[in-house]
Amino acid sequence: MLSKNKIKLITSLTRKKFREEEDLFFAEGDKIVTDILFSGLALQTIVATDQWLKKSGHLIPPHVEIIECDIEELKKKLLLPK
Repeated sequence: MLSKNKIKLITSLTRKKFREEEDLFFAEGDKIVTDILFSGLALQTIVATDQWLKKSGHLIPPHVEIIECDIEELKKKLLLPK
C-alpha cells in the first residue's frame, strides 16, 4: 500500500525542479522498468502490481523497496491514465 508520503514524492516527480532536487525520476510501464532493471541503474523503490511482480519480480535487486498495489489503487492515487 502506498503511504501518503510516497504518493506525495512520486507525484512531485512530475516537475523538473523536484526531480533535480531529489535526484530521482519516475518510470512507468513494463518495458521501461524492465530495461532499467537490466541497465544497472540504481533503483530506490518499485511500485508494482502482483501480476508484474510474479512475472518480473525476480529481476529486482534485494536492496530495492517493493510496494505492491492493485491497478485501481495506482490509477486513483497516482493519477495514472484510466
